[in-house]
Amino acid sequence: MFIKYGILVIYNKKISESRSYRSLLSQDLTLIVVDNSTERQFVDFNQSTVKQNHQIYITMEGNKGLPKAYNKAIDWIFSHKEDPNNYVVLLDDDTNIPSDFVKKMNEEIKKSLKPIYLPVVKDSLGILSPSKMSKHGYCHRIQKIEELTPQNICGINSGMVIQLLIFRDYRYDQRMFLDYVDHSFMRDMRNKNIKIQVVDTVLEQSFSAVTDSKSSARKRLRILKKDLNCFYDQGFISRIIYHYVMIRRIFRHIVYYKDISILWALK
Repeated sequence: MFIKYGILVIYNKKISESRSYRSLLSQDLTLIVVDNSTERQFVDFNQSTVKQNHQIYITMEGNKGLPKAYNKAIDWIFSHKEDPNNYVVLLDDDTNIPSDFVKKMNEEIKKSLKPIYLPVVKDSLGILSPSKMSKHGYCHRIQKIEELTPQNICGINSGMVIQLLIFRDYRYDQRMFLDYVDHSFMRDMRNKNIKIQVVDTVLEQSFSAVTDSKSSARKRLRILKKDLNCFYDQGFISRIIYHYVMIRRIFRHIVYYKDISILWALK
């Protein structure tokens, strides 16, 4: 049992610019690049580059969202009769990954044989993942790993290692598009009492949100609204949390861009 594949989804970007891709090319696994790009220049470049590097390239023929991209890669793996006891790692394209990441994760798999492993992912604010999620789905950061329990643990996709056995009867929720896809997965796994282990290897994550143009930030906020609406659809308290999270995000947008017109743009 070991990590056999890495799944990396890319969108309108050259794969050679992906730090995750460059970091993992020299590590012991097969990379599956799923391309959500809408611009032909990126599709052609990425397909050529990935194939030259003897990795797997899958085009989505447009931006179909993260869950559909993950599901297509998982379907590809199962169509090739892969041993379901092996593992796959999910990757964002903008993560700094240690050169011994796959080796260290494989060592942990041999020792503990858990279905899911989470690395520690840090950004400029501290620990980004793992995080805590309440039973109603409210997510927030932790200061130290000791705060986590099997009942509250959550985490992001980047660096998440998952046993293929899980996907025998599970696929990502295709009602969603981008945001909270990982939280939805983690909530589903907790509900199934799947064991999750944190590994003390650190990944560094960067985000483009701080440099997004106003129009691009608005587009992301509209996507977030739809995804949150789907994620927080589990009762009265869940709906309250949805409105709370959206109000916070909208307020942050207004303060950053000094523009209240987002209130009408989201209707």
